[in-house]
Amino acid sequence: MEVGLHGNFMKVVGVLQARMGSTRLPGKILAPVIDTFPMLAVQAMRLSGADIEWWLATSTDPTDDVTEFWGKELGLKVFRGDVENVLSRFLAISEITNADWIVRATGDDPFMNGEMVTLMIDSLKNVHQDVDLLCDLPSARQFPLGFLPELVRSTALKRIDKEITESNAFHRSHVTSFLIPQSCEAFRVESFKSRPNWRWTVDTIQDLEMARSIFAALGSKWQHARYSQIVELLDSMPDLAVMNAGINQKSIELG
Repeated sequence: MEVGLHGNFMKVVGVLQARMGSTRLPGKILAPVIDTFPMLAVQAMRLSGADIEWWLATSTDPTDDVTEFWGKELGLKVFRGDVENVLSRFLAISEITNADWIVRATGDDPFMNGEMVTLMIDSLKNVHQDVDLLCDLPSARQFPLGFLPELVRSTALKRIDKEITESNAFHRSHVTSFLIPQSCEAFRVESFKSRPNWRWTVDTIQDLEMARSIFAALGSKWQHARYSQIVELLDSMPDLAVMNAGINQKSIELG
């Protein structure tokens, strides 16, 4: 997708990062979430509502042969790169596509959707030139953890690739964390309800059971369910929203 920005047209490409390796829940990206659909498929299908080119960024580890297979089956373009240096995968895709901005989605966040990606891309028309990253700021989130994608400038990724040192190399696993908060702007939708204490990411079996329960409750509407619809459902079924409330998020230093 190309959007008008400061008198120019800027190319936006989506990158869904995913691999089979996981310290807490190995193989989670292919765990069934609803019916026979694995989490990776659920997320790709929900993100497809955004009219942009989507890539799957996975690793060269042999365990990700199946990840590549699923990516191609889902209609994604696939790039395979370094196992730990996820930033390098994004840099490679930005070079291949000549993208100005990249939508970063992570494969363990099945609630992400095209609705929010489109809203974020539309907001680029008003973004200051000093802003390199749009995200849900960890210190002042509006949305559940794991719901909002990130939108990052390709030039910023190239810059931090040179600035990240061996002592803080963990930032390469998180791709954009080095940019927070210096050149990051919080993306907010004032008309949307704030639910920062909910957890919509999948790192543990409790998270996976939460996702399965919510998608089951959404029924046939799961692929196109909007943020407001899911919030309305969970407000009426509060036990679902807190199924994984006791799970602690790992620090970024742990990868």
